[in-house]
Amino acid sequence: MLTIYHSNQLDLLKSLTAQLIKRQPLNAVFEKEVILVQSQGMGQWLQIQLAQELGIAANIHYPFPTQFVWDIYRIFYPELPQKNAFDADFMLWVLLAILPDLAKTPSFSALQRYFEQENQQKYYQLASCLADLFDQYLVYRPDWIKAWEAGELVAELSQDEQQWQAILWREMIAYSQRLSSKPLHRADIHHTVIAALKQKKLTRTQKKSLPKRIFIFGIVSLPPLYLALFNALSLHLDVHIMFMNPCRQYWGDIVDRSFVNKYIDDEHVANMMLQQSHPLLASWGKLGREHLVLLQDFQKQDIDAFFDYDERTLLASVQQSILDLHSEPELAANSYLLSSSEHKQEILRNDDSLTIHACHSEQREVEVLYDYLLATLDRHQSIDLNDCVVMVADIEHYAPYIQAVFDNAPKNRYLPYTISDQTFRYIEPIVQGFFLLLELPKSRLEIEYIFDLLEIPPIARHFNLNAENLVQLRHWIVDAGIRFGLDSNTDEPHSWLVGIQRMLLGYIMESQLDSWQDIFPYDGTTGLDAELVGFLADFIAAIAKWHRLLSEPHSITQWQSLCAPLLDEFFLFDSDSEALLMMIEEQWQNIIEQALAANYCDELSITVLRELLQSKFQHNAISHRFLIGKINFCTMMPMRSVPFKVVCLLGMNDGVYPRGISPLGFDLIYHHSRIGDRSRRNDDRYLFLEALLSAQQQLYISYIGYDIQTNELRYPSILVDELIEYLKQCYVLNGDQHLDGESSAAGLVNHLIHVHTRMPFSRQNYLPGDTKIVSYADEWLAAAKDAGQFSNFITPLSQELIEDINLDKLKQFYLHPIRELAKYRFGYVINYIDEQLPSTENFNLNNLERYHLNNQILDVLLSNNLTGEQLADKLYQKMLHSNQLPYGAFGQILYREQQKLIEPLISRINKEKQESCSSLDVDIMVDDLRIIGRIQRIQCDGILQWRSTKLTVKDGIVLWIEHLVMCILQPDSHLLRNRIYGREETTWCFRTLLSQQAQVLLSQLLGAYLTGLNQPMFMPLQSTWRWLETAYDATTQHISKDSAVLLKAKTQFITQWQGHLAIRGECDDYYIRLYPELTDELINEAIQNAMIYLLPLMVYREIDDAD
Repeated sequence: MLTIYHSNQLDLLKSLTAQLIKRQPLNAVFEKEVILVQSQGMGQWLQIQLAQELGIAANIHYPFPTQFVWDIYRIFYPELPQKNAFDADFMLWVLLAILPDLAKTPSFSALQRYFEQENQQKYYQLASCLADLFDQYLVYRPDWIKAWEAGELVAELSQDEQQWQAILWREMIAYSQRLSSKPLHRADIHHTVIAALKQKKLTRTQKKSLPKRIFIFGIVSLPPLYLALFNALSLHLDVHIMFMNPCRQYWGDIVDRSFVNKYIDDEHVANMMLQQSHPLLASWGKLGREHLVLLQDFQKQDIDAFFDYDERTLLASVQQSILDLHSEPELAANSYLLSSSEHKQEILRNDDSLTIHACHSEQREVEVLYDYLLATLDRHQSIDLNDCVVMVADIEHYAPYIQAVFDNAPKNRYLPYTISDQTFRYIEPIVQGFFLLLELPKSRLEIEYIFDLLEIPPIARHFNLNAENLVQLRHWIVDAGIRFGLDSNTDEPHSWLVGIQRMLLGYIMESQLDSWQDIFPYDGTTGLDAELVGFLADFIAAIAKWHRLLSEPHSITQWQSLCAPLLDEFFLFDSDSEALLMMIEEQWQNIIEQALAANYCDELSITVLRELLQSKFQHNAISHRFLIGKINFCTMMPMRSVPFKVVCLLGMNDGVYPRGISPLGFDLIYHHSRIGDRSRRNDDRYLFLEALLSAQQQLYISYIGYDIQTNELRYPSILVDELIEYLKQCYVLNGDQHLDGESSAAGLVNHLIHVHTRMPFSRQNYLPGDTKIVSYADEWLAAAKDAGQFSNFITPLSQELIEDINLDKLKQFYLHPIRELAKYRFGYVINYIDEQLPSTENFNLNNLERYHLNNQILDVLLSNNLTGEQLADKLYQKMLHSNQLPYGAFGQILYREQQKLIEPLISRINKEKQESCSSLDVDIMVDDLRIIGRIQRIQCDGILQWRSTKLTVKDGIVLWIEHLVMCILQPDSHLLRNRIYGREETTWCFRTLLSQQAQVLLSQLLGAYLTGLNQPMFMPLQSTWRWLETAYDATTQHISKDSAVLLKAKTQFITQWQGHLAIRGECDDYYIRLYPELTDELINEAIQNAMIYLLPLMVYREIDDAD
């Protein structure tokens, strides 16, 4: 007997199910109860509820309708496999086998343009779409399938649109017949099974195999094919359909306003039809409405079990209006009432049962949700964590924001949560690493790609590497010039093979100008850490092996044996990784078995195999974590809307929900629809209706209502808009009944829609008495109140007593006083390493790379005995093969350019360079301070130093300190010429000073050094020097008194500080950011320091004769 239980409460349907099980127990103790559900979440919820109501719930089977129907078919066809063999997976392989030949025939001219460039991936993508489409035909259009098999055309379809699909289907059947003498699919089996059930000619075995009864619980829509089978089964067993019906009236014939506007011209008829409808139910309920219509075709018993809502809240009132099909008929018939508020239902001003929240971003949506949940749990003690569910259209998109907000909440307001429906591919690093390996053939093997693999823990552990090792390897790899490629001719200069050979060779020999078999050693890999190169070499060897294997197509049997070796080669099997790695291999083997079952004989590329695996993992989500006693985050999917006290919907944005999926151009179901056809858009509309009805106490809807950058208005989902419009027409706030319709509607919208601030620390989030926007984030409270305690970083430090001063540290201090303070007193050093790994070879060099190149050219040409041409050639070869130069002609041109720039400097140095050159150890006392260090490159006539760049004040201040020390150490030498030469004829050279003068000037520098290590000394070197160059009067050897000159000097200071397109400003220096802004006081401080410590450089600077 077929019995349909209609109820608007899933709890009530659950209780009815429990009572039927309790009062009418099955005869056999070990016989299973069969309850059909449409999702695992529904099965979990029902199992828990039945256990609570019955005391124990065991031996209950919760199959999905598709598998249950197939199990019924197997009772009549015992030879059928346990799972449907003629499913989309099987058809995919059959289509993949026959499509390449069929696509070339005239009947498939519509597809030939798609295959202009023959590609196995294209065949796979089309075959995948067609397999899913034919699977839908088998369920929703079995009559088409039977007609095509009989060689007939379907009357309702045109010849052009069905011809090639009919031929393709017949070819699929012919191919299947070659595999099996009588291939059976659902369209074949269905009619036979229905006929046998209706004629009641069942064998004893068949009768015994049928379940004694079945429950179909909460499924909103079933294909007509399945409904016909259940109706036939009801002749032999009890079929109980627990139908979640939102309306107690018959609503199978209601229409929405869009239908009326499109098809009804008579205004009176239109109004009559709208009066018998409910706008929300008509717009959102098409899926359930058509299911209800289909149920009317069967001989059945209907039992109503509806439950009235408590209409004291807005949410319950809307739910009751849907239940009663209350459509406010006056509005449709009387335009006067549209401008009045007297007919509207009154709601309380403190009613928060239905709220809509407009935010600026996904992050703010989750932050506001968190505060809302805290407030709800505070106000309603009866609500527990597992009474709250949060549903989103795309859980993968929102998961990072959910984790960022919920995981970072402090302990005093932490809310436990769980996220369901995430796919393994996006959350499990092992699965991500596996798919990265499958991308080997199309990868250029950039450094980033290799490190994406090595940073996956099971892979790193397999090759004896850890996070610290990877940091070291990262530096070596970049420094060794590795960029991409294995060892091909094109990639060779930057390939992994060449780079690793250089690293290994560097462990054995030093890098001079000599090579071994044209390989120049890399000097970085020395010491105990050099073993890391061996581990890296093992990994790259494995990459090279599998790059070769995966780049070639293989037969199905060959692919079958490759998965396990691939996983063994790269992953460490342990307790953490074993389950996932076994699941990967299981999915791989399932695909191979499906191909073997379809007798697919062609070779298969890794591209197609990877897409097949991706589709498997895309549908393999973690759904078992639903309903485990925490706040549940999940995707909006059919029958996920089980009853919750608090239902929250996130991301209800225009264009995002309902989710839009473009139908295939050759989808004949879409172009020739029937009652009962499924549509993703209609599914989403009904899901929204289910969410509204499943909320027992509160419904929370959130969307991005404003652009986070421009604050421009954004619109919510059309479903939210329809809900707002309905509420505006039917409800009014208490006390607003006297207002006109438009004014009362505006007040209601202001009450319902909560516009939240862009930032969590806004004052509005904490204003007392504002119940619409409440924040529990006390960490932002001080900022919101402008009551944060300002902590000035420049506070007095304990005095550091220094007796010995290193000469090099003294020089570093005057190059950057703040940096040395941070380094010496706080141990704070900023690493300027670029986190982005290079992925392409250089066709040019940046300024820093050119500087290092010039240094090498300069040092080698000044320190070797070979001729210039020999040295230049050997140096060029070394730089080229160590990837310091762009490869080929680019590198040769660039090297010659740099060499030409350096040659004038070399010539200049050689004129004055003496054969004997020494260093001087410094150990002197100045003002009871001991100065120790060493001065390099001292000749008989003084210091001769050089740099391969244009000299600046930085070079001048370093030479000045050394010059003062030399004048103190050698007081009788009046012919000393301490100088430094740079490119473009730049020179620093100082006049010889008396020992006493030098001690006074050095004493000033030492005093400032001691002070600067105890408190910040503001003297940005480049900016203050620009000021000094402009303000210095060479005639008087003093600072100019002219106010115009001083104003110009100050302008120069600010310009250098701020920088421009060609010059990086000193204000961008991370250490200088100690000072948030440049004030007049700071400028004056810098000028005073410059007049004391830098002015002597200008006064005693000497123009060298070489200039």
